Amino acid sequence: VFGKSTIKQNDLDNMRGRYFRDKSIVRADIDRVVPTPEEKEVVIFQSFFKAGLWLPLSRFVVEVLKTYQIFLHQITPEAVIRMGIFVWAVRSQGLEPSARSFCSMHELLYETKP
Repeated sequence: VFGKSTIKQNDLDNMRGRYFRDKSIVRADIDRVVPTPEEKEVVIFQSFFKAGLWLPLSRFVVEVLKTYQIFLHQITPEAVIRMGIFVWAVRSQGLEPSARSFCSMHELLYETKP
């Protein structure tokens, strides 16, 4: 259970420019305890932004999630950082990052709550 969101519209206004440019692509679901994303929406935790995630999601991130058959809310902020490091390392060599390459070097670990 996620718990009620603490993000308010004012928080989204303050995040604009740092984590996303277009405010029309984000919304706060402030009245729900369990997030209910609509089609083509994802649940994102604020800590993901602090870890380096930007909106809209890059094709690379989307392909990694598809390859592992998981959703964005199922990863940790550390996974966001690891993807960012991979993208930086690959692009610094003049190459384009691919989900296939990333997934061949990184193992997905499922952790359940005790």
